[in-house]
Amino acid sequence: MRGLLLNAYLVCLVPFAWGSPYIGLYIYYWLSYFDPFHLAYAPMPVPWVKIFAAITIVAWLLSKEPKRIPFNMTTTMLVVFYAWTTITLIFGLFPQYGLPKWQDFTSAIVMVFVALGVLTRRHRIHGALWVVVLALGWWTFKGGLFVLLSAGAQHVYGPEGTHFADNNGMARACIMIMPLILYLFLYSSQKHVRYALLGLLGLTILALVGTNSRGGFLGFGAMAAFAWLFARRKIVPLAIAVVIVGLGYLATPKDRIVEYTQRIESTADYENDGSAQGRFGSWRYAVELASRRPLGGGFGAFHGHTAPGQTSYTEAHSNYFEVIGEHGFIGLAIYLTIVIAAYRTCSRIIRMTKPRPDLHWARDLARCLQACEIAYLVGGLTINHATLELWYMLVAFMVATGTVVRRELARETAEVARERPALPGVVAGAGPMRWHGAETASRRS
Repeated sequence: MRGLLLNAYLVCLVPFAWGSPYIGLYIYYWLSYFDPFHLAYAPMPVPWVKIFAAITIVAWLLSKEPKRIPFNMTTTMLVVFYAWTTITLIFGLFPQYGLPKWQDFTSAIVMVFVALGVLTRRHRIHGALWVVVLALGWWTFKGGLFVLLSAGAQHVYGPEGTHFADNNGMARACIMIMPLILYLFLYSSQKHVRYALLGLLGLTILALVGTNSRGGFLGFGAMAAFAWLFARRKIVPLAIAVVIVGLGYLATPKDRIVEYTQRIESTADYENDGSAQGRFGSWRYAVELASRRPLGGGFGAFHGHTAPGQTSYTEAHSNYFEVIGEHGFIGLAIYLTIVIAAYRTCSRIIRMTKPRPDLHWARDLARCLQACEIAYLVGGLTINHATLELWYMLVAFMVATGTVVRRELARETAEVARERPALPGVVAGAGPMRWHGAETASRRS
């Protein structure tokens, strides 16, 4: 019954997506990260995620909105990386196993450029942030509440059938939305909304602890250090962290704390840790595969069916070795170029908006997106999510924010130029005056 009601509700949302492409993008994000069918205890007979993606694309193409996609180093390298992964799939070891992953990656890249086409204003970017935070925040809220109610006796997992189903996937969802929650907290005017976001942040941290993920722990530590380093009031985040950690310590049983501590400390004793040795084996396999095949093994290289005489590995256990094994060292170079270009995009936003108080929202958002990237990169040392759609969506937010900032700065420059009085004898809009003698001298030289 709930499934029928949910399908009827989604049918009613179709006209809104058709009338406003950015609304369609919001619905797409909501379906992708909230997964309402899981809560309705009903299968998804209709591929609503793909339907709303198609509706959003067609509606945007037919709308009167500008069709200018910002092409810079980040977006260009995204196209190059996608083309390269397509080539490696065609010449890969097991394209039949890698095809579903390539299809998911295709959807992620396409929706990046759709987002760049429709997120052209500040309020649209903020709306997308709210949708993502509320969608993923529902699961981190449940996870943190589960840790409190069970006294930390059980592990926290994400919804089945999603990229966040296992404990590592849930951990990366937690660490990648924490900076976004903090940003919305800073720019929410109503006190009860700010308190709710602060509570959600605390429960998200508890959910991260409940995942028992070492990769999540590393990503959170790096992100927290980055946030503290660039915080204007360093005592505030430190005090909040102490309070949240203290509450988590009091709510978690001692045996669970000992288990989690031992799991973190086991990273130092990697020689006797079976999980660590399995990771090292996957990494060696990736390097050997890329050394033999410059194109890598393509999507599906870690499926578990390898070349004769080779050890079978089903997971890369690292972003970087995942890219090496599937797309070779060239693919890794392209991937790292995207990462560096995205970070520099945020750095440019921070630099451009420094003298503009009205654009400080973009500065703070860029800094929070950098924190998300740090968490993604450090967590990716031991968790493989190189093609995670959430990461590429954040890249789209970075580029879209930079585009809005440049348009605002260009608009102000144009207004100043129009208001500036013209010099006597100079035609408005004419080029710079030239001194005839200097021009003659330059021709002689």
